[in-house]
Amino acid sequence: MVIFKDESEFDITIQATDDAEWEGRIVEHNISRLLPTRHLCHSWSTLDAAIAGVTRHWHRLFPGEQTPDFGDAVTNHSTPTDTC
Repeated sequence: MVIFKDESEFDITIQATDDAEWEGRIVEHNISRLLPTRHLCHSWSTLDAAIAGVTRHWHRLFPGEQTPDFGDAVTNHSTPTDTC
């Protein structure tokens, strides 16, 4: 799931891992920065906990703004090269 805000593009993913956990990520890509900024990379034991965790972190980044539906960011499996 990609969200555009000003000059930034936020890549939000919630993925099932091989360890039967759910990994949530928020990565910001900005044209003025050479490397992306990783705001969140954390694992939870359930999908509901992962969505709640990503939502909490989004509120910390953008307090007072409406929260997107992060259910759209859910994918079943991560690729083997994906690591926090």
